Amino acid sequence: MPPKVSYPRAGNQYMFFPDTPSLDKLAIMEACLAGFLDVRRAHQLFNDAMEDPKLCYLLDTKVHNTFLRAYIDYALHIEQQGDAADFWRSQFWALYKKMSTKGYHARPNANTYTIMLFGIMNSHDMPHDDRMTFTIKLLKSMEANKVALSDVVDQTLLTGESGKDLLEILSESAKQTGSRTQVLKKLESIGIVPASEPDLLEGVPEVKTQTKRRVVKKEVDGEEVKVEVFETPYNLGILKDNLKLITESRSSLPDDIVQRQKMLEETAYDSALARFKHEADVFKDLELGGNLTNRSLQAWMWDWH
Repeated sequence: MPPKVSYPRAGNQYMFFPDTPSLDKLAIMEACLAGFLDVRRAHQLFNDAMEDPKLCYLLDTKVHNTFLRAYIDYALHIEQQGDAADFWRSQFWALYKKMSTKGYHARPNANTYTIMLFGIMNSHDMPHDDRMTFTIKLLKSMEANKVALSDVVDQTLLTGESGKDLLEILSESAKQTGSRTQVLKKLESIGIVPASEPDLLEGVPEVKTQTKRRVVKKEVDGEEVKVEVFETPYNLGILKDNLKLITESRSSLPDDIVQRQKMLEETAYDSALARFKHEADVFKDLELGGNLTNRSLQAWMWDWH
């Protein structure tokens, strides 16, 4: 008889083939959460499972989201009965903080952010500044994880008085994250806020810049020929690009004058830097830039400036 072949068991086989007791514990958690049957026991089982190497890998983002929603819903349920729910609210924020930790196996997804926005709008005791700060962090996290706002915000989140508060917080927070345009488009598409006023420059044809005639040499069929081309002068081209950014800022930040002024200053700096590099390349091609790198000359130019 041929010898029996034994295959060593991988140390992480439970990640792909969980055993029956592990699946039973997950089922017990789900049963305890249903109808708030025994949320405290489910919470204890969840914490124990996080320390169990056989179970922690089964607690994916979906399971975490289930507990996030259970914590905030149970807190609201207790408060409606007139009791304090500080413990369950603290568990709600602590679990999201753990999910946001770099390298954590259960990363936030669109449903996670929806639940967190629901928690924000149902945290009436939280100061306005704290709600703003946390919403800004949420929006930045969404951008980092490439989660679209359209997948997070839905009609149910923005109804009632709490929905109006959330709408205000979203709009204000978006100014500091660069996603204001996306926020407003989403809110307008679902009819929550009125569409912005039409841009006065909309429909105005773009100004055609002056072109400069230049003759360049090109190789055609192995022969060098002269070809006439028309190109926009460098200074006009960079000015055109600068004005385009300013025009776009009028539509994306219509009521944020400070941010538009900041963008204007940044584009002016970028244009000056690009022009400096262009002039340096031209001087190098003309072999006129050798002395400009002299330290004494640079020091004199700095003092003069």
